[in-house]
Order: sequence, then C-alpha cells, then structure tokens
Amino acid sequence: MRNAALLLTPMLLLCLPVLMTAAEPVKISVCDGMTRVPREGAPPTAQTLQLHAARGEWEPLQMVLTGTPEQLKSIGVLPTGIARTGSEDLLPTPVVFPEHYVRVSKSTPMAPLPVGDYPDALLPLDMPSQELTGTGMVNVPFWVDVFVPYTAKAGDYHGEVRFKLADGTTLA
Repeated sequence: MRNAALLLTPMLLLCLPVLMTAAEPVKISVCDGMTRVPREGAPPTAQTLQLHAARGEWEPLQMVLTGTPEQLKSIGVLPTGIARTGSEDLLPTPVVFPEHYVRVSKSTPMAPLPVGDYPDALLPLDMPSQELTGTGMVNVPFWVDVFVPYTAKAGDYHGEVRFKLADGTTLA
C-alpha cells in the first residue's frame, strides 16, 4: 500500500502545471499583418499598434487572443468606429476576420520555417471556428482591416476591437 501512495504523488505533481496554466487570464496582443502568429508558443508582446495609411488605403493588423482552448471556445467580436482625435470625424468600422490555420506537412526546400500549423485563410465571423484541443495555451489571431476613405481628414485616429468570451468577459 505504501508503494501505491508514492506512485500517486508524482502523477499529481505532473498534473499541477496544467491546472496552474488553466487559471491564467486570457491575454490580448497586437502585431502587424506580416507577422506569422504560431498556434502554440509565444504570442506577440505589443498591447497597442500604430498604423500609417493614406487616403484610399486598407491597412491590416492582427489581434491575438491567448488562453486555453476552454477559455477561447467561443469568441464574439465587437469592432468600434475609429474616431479622429478631438473631432467627430469617423473612419468606417474595421472589418475583422478570424484566421484559419492550415497544416503544412512538408516545407518547400528553401523555406525558413519548419513543418507546422500556419494561419492562412481569413474566414467570415459567422463561420464556425476551428476546434481547439488540448489544455495548454494557444493563440487565436484575428485579421483586422482598416479602411481610410478618400474623404478622410488627416490626423490621428483611435479605435478598438472588443472581444467577448464565453464566460462573459470583454477584452479590448
């Protein structure tokens, strides 16, 4: 009986890091449109991003939610208008797309990146998202397109995209 208790202790210790990871809050970060966001691994570290665009341009950025699959199983997206500082002028509401991961099982000969999952397709918000599995931390990126109309006045504009999680938490 003493041996059974000793075997149980290491099993509990192995489960402890998983339980501690699940308790971490969902984090949000941002990056430019050219950054490849891994499904697992370190997310971008920036909390804000400054875009530069001319009239008539679309400018992309990515917003990344990082949490456990359970925390990220249902995400609502609420983009707001982008307002010019000190003015009533607004840019159109940004267009937001969830990024769909594609499995690359064989890299091209000169590719600098290894085999793995890479974000590629941009899906409509009303399309079901990919199922997230496991218990570790994962990244769920969203592609955000900001349009600057030809009639926009020059200046600094500020806006945000809010995310509503299944537990009712809202992140911005």
